[in-house]
Amino acid sequence: LVQSLYEKRHSYDEMVELSQQQWARDAMVSLAGVFWRPYWNRMWIVQELTVARDIVFYCGSDSVGGGVLVEVQRLFVLKFGDLLPIVWHLAPDQPSIRIVTGRYGAVGLEMFRNALTSSQDMSFMDCLQYHEGQTTSDPRDMIYGLASLVNSKIKYSIQVDYSKTVEQVYTDFAVAEISHTKRLDILTRGRPRSLIKYSVPSWVPDWSIKDRTWKIHVRDHPKPFAASPTAQAVVEFSDNHQFLTMEAVHLGSIIDLGKISQTDLTDFENVKSMVDTVTSWLILFEKRNPTSADFETFAKCISYDRFENKGVFYGGVSRFLQAFLGAYAMFYEQFFPDQKNLNPALMGYWKAELAEREKKAVAAGFDPFTVEFETWD
Repeated sequence: LVQSLYEKRHSYDEMVELSQQQWARDAMVSLAGVFWRPYWNRMWIVQELTVARDIVFYCGSDSVGGGVLVEVQRLFVLKFGDLLPIVWHLAPDQPSIRIVTGRYGAVGLEMFRNALTSSQDMSFMDCLQYHEGQTTSDPRDMIYGLASLVNSKIKYSIQVDYSKTVEQVYTDFAVAEISHTKRLDILTRGRPRSLIKYSVPSWVPDWSIKDRTWKIHVRDHPKPFAASPTAQAVVEFSDNHQFLTMEAVHLGSIIDLGKISQTDLTDFENVKSMVDTVTSWLILFEKRNPTSADFETFAKCISYDRFENKGVFYGGVSRFLQAFLGAYAMFYEQFFPDQKNLNPALMGYWKAELAEREKKAVAAGFDPFTVEFETWD
């Protein structure tokens, strides 16, 4: 399938014809299974695949060049004018397959390779964010596994020292990151004490935690939510690096808090839990009588770049936020049919999104009433 798509990559019609064959759809399921394998989650493959000059992936007796695999994975998210990406034809009713084949595997590592070799100014944490979901047998390797790759890219260097404890490695990294970048982005990676495994200070992330509930992509520059993007943090550390003191501006007081999400907002296997959490946030939000524009701001805040590049596929960020809200409204009605308190503005987003999906389905030759409508695809 990969080789066939690669050979037909310049002809949308030929790829559509291929996708209508049952063997191709079966192969697509198998390909998704390959990307779900634990191999792709190992931190050490990042170094192996980033520095390698010629990459060939083997699976049993089959093999494929790394460049070919990346190119085909890009096809899965590439729009052809107003037509749907080819992955919709290969997996029209399987959203999980559409996501894993377009975001994980070789293409995810290629994104990091491109960033690392670009002229983009990056810190160690910017690089680390590409691989937060990776696994290691030694938790210190969440930092050390990238050191040899990243040290030449950043303004400071991480010295590999396995005589240090996990707590020391994570704390020293946080101190170095803040001291050299003069940014406090690392504070967004804090987890509740109930989730962390190691006794690090509250302002130091435990990078061994694979809970992606708190994962917020901050890969783009300038930062989309930086209130003062040019300001530098003024901080001091205690002698034992247990305490962080900083200058700050008092903006106001937090008057209410929503529930903590128990699942990742991109966990497409647990949509009901996600909808329940977002509903609790909306209940607080709606106390302020929001307008439609306010709803889009709300969607922007809770999605906060988790779905990178989605604005491109949806025809702009605003269009993506509207689709996000429309999908939420649809799922709310699906999972909580007895609740009749859905905001009229959200109902409007739902109707608009259904109309847009029907239009695209007809243009692509699908029956609009059989195409599954789901949030993240």
